[in-house]
Amino acid sequence: MLGDRGDLGLSFDPHLDGVRVTNAQARVILLMLDGLWHSRAALTAVGGVEGVRRVRFLRDPEVGAFVVERRRDPMDPTSGAYEYRIAPTSTMGQKAEARAWIKKHGQHGAT
Repeated sequence: MLGDRGDLGLSFDPHLDGVRVTNAQARVILLMLDGLWHSRAALTAVGGVEGVRRVRFLRDPEVGAFVVERRRDPMDPTSGAYEYRIAPTSTMGQKAEARAWIKKHGQHGAT
């Protein structure tokens, strides 16, 4: 489980927080699999306050070892805001691994 890696802080309790955190991670993965650019706001809407941080998890070999690209917000490049996407070179195998991770970790309500 995501929390078993010890990267969620001292207050994380897998028994109390595991499903919520895993489901938020799964929602970010599902969003990012479309290969489009996504803003911090979009990532936060599906992944909670840790939405952008959850994007980093896509680089994990367990999920698919995706290349995650970042660019300045094209609508306001001086704002310091960024958008993120999975690189267009991502393979079907990587996407299958990501979906397998979601299935293995029990994403409820994911399609």
